[in-house]
Amino acid sequence: DGGRPGDAEHVIEVLEAIAYPKKPHISLWFFSHMHKDHYGVYKAICETPSLAERIEVDKFLAHLLPEEFYASLSKEANPNFARVRSLILESEGKVCKEYVQVAEGDEYTLGELKFKVIHTPTMEYATQMNMNDSSVVYRLDVGGQKILFLSDSEFVTSNDLMKNHVDEIKANVVQVGHHGCGNVSKQCYEAIGADAYLWQV
Repeated sequence: DGGRPGDAEHVIEVLEAIAYPKKPHISLWFFSHMHKDHYGVYKAICETPSLAERIEVDKFLAHLLPEEFYASLSKEANPNFARVRSLILESEGKVCKEYVQVAEGDEYTLGELKFKVIHTPTMEYATQMNMNDSSVVYRLDVGGQKILFLSDSEFVTSNDLMKNHVDEIKANVVQVGHHGCGNVSKQCYEAIGADAYLWQV
């Protein structure tokens, strides 16, 4: 994801320090859902040419729902979300070389890193979902370890994971959903069976 819009300069400075003396090159930028603390940095880069020219992004990976989910159907519907959706889609060829609409089961390999898309949102429960429940769930496999990223998953996502992906969510490490706010069920965490839990605080 990235962070809030005001974090963009700092994020790019960190990337420049890592990549020095070359320009930062991002092969895969994974995006989870439409909240400012997740889309903010990318939005700022899209809107600020002086930031965009300091990095190279190959693929921006996301699963964006139809515009009406963001504008009118979601419990958290707001035209601003629809505008950010358009900005992301229009960033192809400008900020990123390619926008990729990920699907469940997709895999992306980068060196020894293997990413798998475990869950993507659907419109089935659109009127019951806020932005958090439109999160994409990714799993990273590396060095014999599995790391599950729940993003800000809430109840709709948790139920889908238990119903349709219970064998795929087993992991050694899990990023606790939605900053530890308790929206992913205890049963889901038991099924994940992680040894270590990453808390966003």
